[in-house]
Amino acid sequence: MRLLLASPAFRPAGEIPPQYTCDGAGPSQPLACSGRCPLKGHGTHDYRVRPLAIGRPTLDLKPTASPRDVLRTAQPYAIQLAVPIGTYHR
Repeated sequence: MRLLLASPAFRPAGEIPPQYTCDGAGPSQPLACSGRCPLKGHGTHDYRVRPLAIGRPTLDLKPTASPRDVLRTAQPYAIQLAVPIGTYHR
């Protein structure tokens, strides 16, 4: 089975609308997205979100766990991973 993920905010590999970026008014896009703002004039940057289907209901993580900690802990239970990509430039 293939894991598919889509966002109504942007098409696959498309530009993320400014209102969903660090330059926007504040609402998060319909998917989680984190990353630093690209510097003005430094071209287009890719933003990747990694929804991961795992074969257990919870993971034993501390509230301060980093994204890397989450992926490392979840990897042994991974069923599918999807990586939709959006772009943004300033």
